[in-house]
Amino acid sequence: MGIINMFFIIGLALLVADLLLLNVNAFVFIGVGMILSSMSHTLGLEIPSLDIVISLTGVSIASTIIVTVLFWKKIKEFQNPTKKRDTSSDLIDKVVVVEDEISASNKGAIRYSGIAWSAELDLESCDQKIVFNKGDKVTIVRIEGTTLFVK
Repeated sequence: MGIINMFFIIGLALLVADLLLLNVNAFVFIGVGMILSSMSHTLGLEIPSLDIVISLTGVSIASTIIVTVLFWKKIKEFQNPTKKRDTSSDLIDKVVVVEDEISASNKGAIRYSGIAWSAELDLESCDQKIVFNKGDKVTIVRIEGTTLFVK
């Protein structure tokens, strides 16, 4: 196996390992740089007066810098997607008082602004064994129709 193929395989391994497992980011850019340098040498785009290892290393460093500058923000977004806050209603994140008991098996009610609202336990953000009794304070996490989901 030639040095050019080794650069390609190592670059591909670094790229895949970082994107799927490590989340280090540096390996993404080094991997892409190594892949680009091996591809450029395969196409005959090399520095003729230098040894192949030095040439591959130089092109890898240059490619890594270029890819880092161009794609840093996009790769960070891919690896660390930010959870968007639900802004569909002003009631989201409000702390309210339980009017009727709320549990996984029992729809209850909360009181907000003098009005009793139908409420259910939000099973995505709560343990289904939790029971909220009358007078407990809960937080509204989402709304579906006229039902408020709380935690």
